[in-house]
Amino acid sequence: MLQLLQMNKPTLNRFTEYIKRQPLWFKSACAALIFIISIIVVGIYADANLYNFTPDKSSQVFGRGMPDDPLSTFIRYDSFHYKNIATDGYTPGDAAFFPLYPLLVKGISYTTGISVSVSLFVVSAIFLIAATIVLLYWLRFELRLRKSQLSPWSIVGLLALFPTSFYVALGYSESLFIFLSVAALFAYRRGNYWIAAVTIALATATRVQGGALAIFFLVDYLSSRKWRDWKKLLPVIAAPIGIALYMTYLWMTFGNAFEFIAAQQNWGRLSGNIFENLATSFRPPYMWYLPVLAVMLWSVWKYLGKTWFIYCLVFILIPLSSGRLDSLNRYMIALPPLFLALSLYLETKPPYIRLSYIVTSVFLLAWNILLFTNDYWVA
Repeated sequence: MLQLLQMNKPTLNRFTEYIKRQPLWFKSACAALIFIISIIVVGIYADANLYNFTPDKSSQVFGRGMPDDPLSTFIRYDSFHYKNIATDGYTPGDAAFFPLYPLLVKGISYTTGISVSVSLFVVSAIFLIAATIVLLYWLRFELRLRKSQLSPWSIVGLLALFPTSFYVALGYSESLFIFLSVAALFAYRRGNYWIAAVTIALATATRVQGGALAIFFLVDYLSSRKWRDWKKLLPVIAAPIGIALYMTYLWMTFGNAFEFIAAQQNWGRLSGNIFENLATSFRPPYMWYLPVLAVMLWSVWKYLGKTWFIYCLVFILIPLSSGRLDSLNRYMIALPPLFLALSLYLETKPPYIRLSYIVTSVFLLAWNILLFTNDYWVA
């Protein structure tokens, strides 16, 4: 093996130099494709060769082999709802899932003739590539402002190794939402307020947490005290458009503009004692996630500032206000400022602390993929 590597060293060097010469957007797209392929390969392997349970989970079986439809390995939980919405439209029980992602899935399926199942992954892949590109440019911009020598790739690496990162490659709205929210932040920070306005309106049509972006823009405007710079308020004004259009649809279809809130009760949310519900929804893995989240939020306050902290805190409090910890570990990946701040924090600590985080994160990532492909709730 060593001789083989030595023989191919010139080829590897040329390949490395070729990659270095490519623009950031090209390297970002390649990285996203590698991530997607890795998740697919690992997920199918886990489903086909590792332990599984019978459909009623009454007994354990080993190595079911390659499924007839590999996509079935990944279409679980929220993906079912998005698939049903794109295929048959909304029912009251599906109202918790905002419309932009299933609309795009239906549009791709209709225009190309591919199945809705395939379209789920096509849309996610497209926006994962787009999100990776925008994310790296935004991170490079933020790091330069702070005169940090930290590589944006190291931050993307922390996000990619996070235990729930695999959702961005599946039939979920994660990649779309990350693209829209980071695009809005990047455009705003660059002074492109009209672009920020459009993307935040689309973000609130994708997920209710998109409204937290409006808090960031409003606090930033008030903190700057530049009252004549009214264009900064454009994203704040545009933010309600996405959710308002969805609420109008719900009112016309079901007679209740707040049906997306009522639907949350199907999962034990927004009912009963909020503190009791939060306690009962606690699961052992949160002994890792909650301390990490606390460190992330503290790092946001210290390294990014008050405005970013308020944004991140509001973003996290929105799902927690429903009275459940469920999916909090997945929502964390939709908040890239957490990973920027965590990287800045880890940069000041001994290497073993960063290594400890990475090792435990990778272990949980592998474990979560194994559980998810075996049809267990992970996030």
